[in-house]
Amino acid sequence: PFGLHEGAISAVTFDAAGQRLASFSCAEGRIRYWETGNAGPFGLFSSKVGRCVQQFNVSPSLTRVGEGEDESALRMAFRVLFTPNAVVLTRDGNPICDFKIRK
Repeated sequence: PFGLHEGAISAVTFDAAGQRLASFSCAEGRIRYWETGNAGPFGLFSSKVGRCVQQFNVSPSLTRVGEGEDESALRMAFRVLFTPNAVVLTRDGNPICDFKIRK
């Protein structure tokens, strides 16, 4: 079963409708895709509140701290974005991987 991140969360985003959420933990190397529901603000009155429906492992080679890079700055460089059918992980504004999501 899917659950909470075990490591610190490095990036998080809601979709434009506020019904989906994606979170990324660099320490864990994992993106989690959540359904937040559609009843009330961000689904607060729904049975789907915070229900993680998919998780994706990110290759350590994509999140590794390079020689001379500051680890804390690296963690700030990640961002997750939604496309209509995928969650995209970016580093320094450049897409580094994407994962197809089920609706």
